[in-house]
Order: sequence, then C-alpha cells, then structure tokens
Amino acid sequence: MKSVHFDFHGTDCTFYGFHMGFGLMATVFLLFSASVTWVLAESKATDRAALRPIAWALFLAHVPSTALSWTYFFAGPGVFSTLIVGLMGWECFTTYWDNTGMDKKGVRTE
Repeated sequence: MKSVHFDFHGTDCTFYGFHMGFGLMATVFLLFSASVTWVLAESKATDRAALRPIAWALFLAHVPSTALSWTYFFAGPGVFSTLIVGLMGWECFTTYWDNTGMDKKGVRTE
C-alpha cells in the first residue's frame, strides 16, 4: 500500500496515506466524543437544558458510526459501538428529553 503512488488533485498519494489519514480522523472523533461525554456526565441538573442539543448531536453522530462498525469491521467494534449507542440513547431519552410542561407521570399540564 505504501509503494503504489497515484496523482490525486495534483498531490502524490498512496492508499496507505488514505488509510492512515482516515484512521487518525476516526481516532480524533472518538477522543473528542469521549471528552464531550465525560463533560455531559458530570453536568449539573440545572445545566442539562443548555446541554441537550450537544447530547442529542453526540448520540445521533454515533448511530451511523455504529452501522459503519458493523459493516466494515469485525464483531468486537460492532458490539462495543452498539453498547455505547444504547447507553447514550438511554441517557438522552431519560435525562435529555424535553419534557417541559409535563408532570411527574409524563402527562402534559398545559
């Protein structure tokens, strides 16, 4: 993969460079995702309304990532991604769901 060179928009490239670049981009995404999840986990209940869009965006970004893990990798990353998405989804639907105007039983009071 390192020895086959080709021209891509005026740049000398290899398939190794593409694989390495995409792998490093995925690593950066996962590290950023872990740090954002850490911040969300330590947030106070009063701050959760402001953090709701971030929590949902993080969850929705991991759903296609899980599908890609099952499609292009082996079972380990697929199972791990599914577990992560399940836990993030559970937290979004239980903690970051917009239940404004609802009583404790979930009945709209407006």
